[in-house]
Amino acid sequence: IIGQSLAEMIEQLETYRTAMIEGSRILKKEKKQLTQSQIIRAENNLKRSNLTAWLLEQYSQAGIIGERTNAVIVHYAMTSRILDEPISVMCLSPSGTGKSYLFKMVAKCMPEGEVESTTQLSENALYYSGTDLKHKCMIIEDMDGAMTAEYGMRELISNLYLTKRVSVRDPKTGKTTTVVYVTEGPTGFFGSTTKESLYEDNSNRCILIYLDESREQDERVMSYQRKLKARLIDQQSEQEIREQLQEMQLLLKKEKVCNP
Repeated sequence: IIGQSLAEMIEQLETYRTAMIEGSRILKKEKKQLTQSQIIRAENNLKRSNLTAWLLEQYSQAGIIGERTNAVIVHYAMTSRILDEPISVMCLSPSGTGKSYLFKMVAKCMPEGEVESTTQLSENALYYSGTDLKHKCMIIEDMDGAMTAEYGMRELISNLYLTKRVSVRDPKTGKTTTVVYVTEGPTGFFGSTTKESLYEDNSNRCILIYLDESREQDERVMSYQRKLKARLIDQQSEQEIREQLQEMQLLLKKEKVCNP
């Protein structure tokens, strides 16, 4: 009797959760429309022969201190969200080295709504995402808070979609039916952890990066923080640089490339 009652309660909770999920769907924001002058500026920037070196300079002026190689890796990985198989990145470094900061600062240079951020990910969260993560990036600030969701992450990276079957009881007829939830990818994941290594099935699906822990890097960061507190940093200029990089992203299109 207890087992039957629990089963009925679970079915009702699944029905309730389904209704809540469907009711809380957020309408997708329309992409920002660029003016003609913004389009011309973005096209000129994208056609630069020294694009990567120029990007590094822009990021250094937009709040990223040091970490030049990692900044470029994360930039191009987040840019790959528009491709059929985007790149995922995991950062392994001790606490306090700026793992989440690096991801967040690069994310600010991506178009609004293209990068999602979370501090924790439950086991079933990805299975109810629908098309919310399609061609997007997800930043997981601490992988320890997403351990139960790692299987879903791996499958979404490899198979580019997730499926979940749930039994739902119709409140009117009392009949139980099966509802199939599909999460569409592709999705690029960006996670950070203080662990020295990752589970092999996770690490072989990502690019692994390590932050600069040198004394020189600490000095560079602290010098920037002092200037920021003293209002010696032109934050308006930093924001304008981010907006220029966002404009460039809005012009990108997916193209097939033949590499013989």
